[in-house]
Amino acid sequence: MLPVIQEVLPEADVVVDSSTAEAAIETAAEVRDANGQAIARVLRTSPAANHILGFSGPTDVLLVMNPDSKVIAVRILSSRDTRDHVQKVLDDEHFLQSLVGRSQQELLNLQDVDAVSGATLTSYAILESIRYRVSKLSTDGAGPSRLTSLKFPEPPRLEDVSLLYSDAAKVE
Repeated sequence: MLPVIQEVLPEADVVVDSSTAEAAIETAAEVRDANGQAIARVLRTSPAANHILGFSGPTDVLLVMNPDSKVIAVRILSSRDTRDHVQKVLDDEHFLQSLVGRSQQELLNLQDVDAVSGATLTSYAILESIRYRVSKLSTDGAGPSRLTSLKFPEPPRLEDVSLLYSDAAKVE
């Protein structure tokens, strides 16, 4: 992961992870320069957000944040989603770049980023995994359970389900 971080922060020398895998999901790792000075924090969406799928699988995204918790870079580390959809996201000049400069709170409330045409589910899953992962850092009670889906912000309505299942009585 350090080589990817050094693409953004050439002065990065070491990444200090939490002592346990469980703690790493709840926190962000610290990036330090050669003098031991903290210069950034990083977090990965995987494994915490692996349950959030695009078209066919999860995507592991790296967020690099400055000491004030504003995003300075977003990188896709790996993906088990459809290769062509992920490539469309990578080829899009604006999608990941639109997250740069946003604070943790802005990421939690993310609603204004357009999905990549032809990779809509993959795009939304990436955004949802970022929101989910950032929510694990939240100290104000805005945990993962308070997030609404970007793909399906409203629950299915009985009248919609009835179009496919005419004998449906309710939706749970």
